[in-house]
Amino acid sequence: MKSIKKVKIIATIGPATQESEMLKEIITSGVDVIRINAAHTPADKIIELTDRVKSCAKELKIHVGVLVDLPGPKMRTSKVEDAGKELTEGMLIELLPQDIESSGNRIGTTVSQLCEIVKKDDEIILGDGRILTKVVKTSASSVTCEVIHGGVLLSKKGFFIPSAEYKIEAFTEKDELALEAAIACKANFVGLSFVRNAQDIEKVKDLIPADSQLKTIAKIETKSAVDELHKIIAASYGVMVARGDLGIQLKTSRVPILQKEIIAACNSAGKPVITATEMLESMTYNSLPTRAEVGDVANAVMDGTDAVMLSGETAVGLYPVETVQTMVEVIIEAEKWHRPPAKEKVCFIHDDKVGWAVAHAAVQAGEDLNVNAILCPTSTGTTAQRVAAYRPRVPIIGITHDDEVLGSLSLIWGVTPVRLSQSRQNWAEERGERRQAIESGSETDFVVHETKKAGYIDTEDLVAVAKGSVNKSAGGTDSLRIVKV
Repeated sequence: MKSIKKVKIIATIGPATQESEMLKEIITSGVDVIRINAAHTPADKIIELTDRVKSCAKELKIHVGVLVDLPGPKMRTSKVEDAGKELTEGMLIELLPQDIESSGNRIGTTVSQLCEIVKKDDEIILGDGRILTKVVKTSASSVTCEVIHGGVLLSKKGFFIPSAEYKIEAFTEKDELALEAAIACKANFVGLSFVRNAQDIEKVKDLIPADSQLKTIAKIETKSAVDELHKIIAASYGVMVARGDLGIQLKTSRVPILQKEIIAACNSAGKPVITATEMLESMTYNSLPTRAEVGDVANAVMDGTDAVMLSGETAVGLYPVETVQTMVEVIIEAEKWHRPPAKEKVCFIHDDKVGWAVAHAAVQAGEDLNVNAILCPTSTGTTAQRVAAYRPRVPIIGITHDDEVLGSLSLIWGVTPVRLSQSRQNWAEERGERRQAIESGSETDFVVHETKKAGYIDTEDLVAVAKGSVNKSAGGTDSLRIVKV
């Protein structure tokens, strides 16, 4: 049987990796999902890059998902002259509501309503959380601030105004264009930035056509999102622990505990969760990670994350392939640490208790009978996701004919996507079976045959097959069989 890592790797593409040859290298090195950052990618480019990713994956015969990460209302300062501007304690600076190049003590921003949303004594945190300022006065054309804790301000860095969180619309015009592109190119996931509550997610879901399989990933990066965590988890397909902005809006010291709490909450709800930001940041410029970074990745794996994400490391880094390879090595080592499977009755919090109970039974039977794999034929990915929620020790094989489902399975912990090489009917007809046989028990035999053909199980292996009845509606997992190959 093929060796399979369970935790998935998401890699952001950019100038360092967006060409086909480099894309192929990072995919073959172990990337499961490609992230396109819409904050730095126009809508037409999103479609072009998605098509390129799919083409490369098809050529490699590797199933890869695509995540389009919406920019959200992130506020940024403008370009700064030279290598950055030193802001020292006590200095007065002027923040402008125009995205113009900063000069002297006048610093441009991307927020046109800046002068309307702040007032005297408000805090403004610059430089992605590294510089603290306080508003001294406002006018119709600028906001004057005193630097409280200084530092070097670099170009295009994020800033945050704690008092203005609800004064800025969560879903912007640029978000809408990026969403339309994600729908058009049939991306698998869309990341929703700076969500504050479940309503922010529902607004976006309402814009996604009913026939689209695009799935929403809510990024937890605001205080209000932490406060509304369980409602946000319920409203979304999955969640991302966006540690960068989360560490700006809340005390950095709180982030490690919040990470564990968010992962645990998602695990209990049976929802996929991504851990992101600065996982192997030093490898942007160095060929080896720090020991602290290795420990950080390993801890996320052992906490129960479905996926870990690389950002600048693969988008603009000097060692993207080496970074992915390092991530794979750390994941495999961390997975050797014995972590018992999830025992909580996840099914009790969902409407489809039968489907969840069958998934739980598949995992429990696997434990009791020491099966070699759990096979999940699926038309939506739901069966495989439910089985994964119980964290079995053995591989989960998600088997489908649908390309979009294959892409979505690439994010789910422990699931290996396998494409059906032929139809069940053709397979049965090749064996000379009648139509009645096709509609009865032959489906399980067919699934076992296809999985063996793909190289994931061997003769004499014992496997569990969790599936829905033939002609049952999508998501209707209702049966379990134990089969010797």
